[in-house]
This record gives sequence, C-alpha cells and structure tokens, in this order.
Amino acid sequence: MTTIRAIVNDVIHEVGKSRTDADTRALFDMFALEAAQEIIAMEKWPALFATTTVATVADTATITLDADVAEVTSLGIDGNYGDLDYEPLSRIAELGHDLDETGEPIFWYRKGLSSGQQVVGLWPIPDAEYTIRVVYAANSDSLTATSEFPFPAEFNTLLKHLVRIKFFGSVGAMEQTQFYQMLFESLLGNIRRRYLRQSTTSIRRFGRKSIERFPPAFRNNWPIVES
Repeated sequence: MTTIRAIVNDVIHEVGKSRTDADTRALFDMFALEAAQEIIAMEKWPALFATTTVATVADTATITLDADVAEVTSLGIDGNYGDLDYEPLSRIAELGHDLDETGEPIFWYRKGLSSGQQVVGLWPIPDAEYTIRVVYAANSDSLTATSEFPFPAEFNTLLKHLVRIKFFGSVGAMEQTQFYQMLFESLLGNIRRRYLRQSTTSIRRFGRKSIERFPPAFRNNWPIVES
C-alpha cells in the first residue's frame, strides 16, 4: 500500500504547485485526508474489514475488543463452521432463555463501549475458554495524510479524482470540477460493481439465513446477489 500523501503528489504537480511549499503541502494534505475519509465512509468496502481472534474467560459473558475495532460484523467460534447468531440481549430473554445459562455460545450481542472500546456479550455464558473469531471494520479516526491508503491500487485514481474536485472547486474552476466529478462517478460505479459484487461470494455460499445474522447497520449496506 501507498501513503495518502504519496498518492496525491502527482496531483500537486499537475496543477503547477510545488510539493515542497509548506502551505501547498498543508492544503493538499487536508484535501487528501478529507477525500480518503469520504471514500472510506461511502460503502462497507471489503478491504476495510479484518479478522482477529480473542479468547473468552469461563463464566464471563462479555469480551472487550481492541481499540482499533470500530464496528463488529460477525463473531464465530474459531474452527466451527458458520457464525454465532446476532440477537440483542433483550431478544434472547424474550425467546425464553435463561440469561445465566452457561455452555458453548450460540448468540452474540452488543454491550456498547467501555473506555472507547467495543464490548460484546455471548450467550450462553462461556463455560470454558473458547477462541472467538471476530470480523470487524477498523477504526479510521486516527487516519492522517501519512497513513497508508487502506485499499487496492485501483482506488488510488479514485482518491486523486476526489482531490482534484476539491482543489478545482476551491479555486472556482467549475469546468475542471465537473470534468473530474464525471470521471470520479464513473470510476466509483465500476469499483462498486467489482468489489461489492465480489464481497457477496462468500455470503452466497452460506445462503440468506447466514446473511440475516449480520446486524442491520451492516446488512443493509451489503448488496445481496440472488443465487
């Protein structure tokens, strides 16, 4: 991967500015960081999701996840096929389950934040140590212009187009702004079709029932391709 700053260096050159001028550098760092954050927020891009594992503690229902975990999308017991079902704790109780029951977990639920870190719960409460597989979106709050751009190389041009849009818009060059807006939207459409359609491959293997286990905030942004 390449840093956000390095990707947009040639854009600075294109518009006749000096990369070594402090004011120019600061302006384009700002444009580049804004553009990167906007692209990250546009979709649930597969490239933004990672997998980690965490061990449970016997007779303890909750797990506190690392600080870089921004959004949990699924939990599963490592080595087992499929994922744990997601249900709010209140729903688990409504289903008639004893919330103090212990055993191998089959449900997970959200507990909110503790000191800024995501906390999730498991039901039944683990009766032993289990290795839990966590699929999550990483936290991008600490992103800077010198951070690596967390996407495949095809996204670099998308970032450059958005920086061009921001620069030309800031100087009132509407013809150039509209031209790069057109290029940006065209490329974004191609990338969405390629990367978001690819992300359904593993879902189709498990079927719609497995898709429904994902929390709505994630599921509603994941295009479903019917088999």
